[in-house]
Amino acid sequence: MLKEHASLERAIDIAIWMNFKYRKQQRSYVVVQDKKTKLYLVVPQMGRRKSLCIKQPKDYSLMSYEQIKSIRSEVQPLSHWEEIMGLFTSTHGEILRFNIRYQIP
Repeated sequence: MLKEHASLERAIDIAIWMNFKYRKQQRSYVVVQDKKTKLYLVVPQMGRRKSLCIKQPKDYSLMSYEQIKSIRSEVQPLSHWEEIMGLFTSTHGEILRFNIRYQIP
């Protein structure tokens, strides 16, 4: 799978999602920048030197409200973000607070 993106953040989001989605098949995806077009590519990690790959965060625990706002304002959000936004929009706030308070996985 090869996808080109002008936005580094979007490319990283896709790579993180792909790594999660294909974790059982032990497939791993990374982000690299095409030197000619300056676009960011999401590609399989196999055979790629780590030094050429753009570092991905381990998780989203340090995500800022500005990043969330940017994701929400996307005209065509990534499907997993759209599902997550719908989940939080339709779930009662007390249920979400309970989940966070008692760290329900």
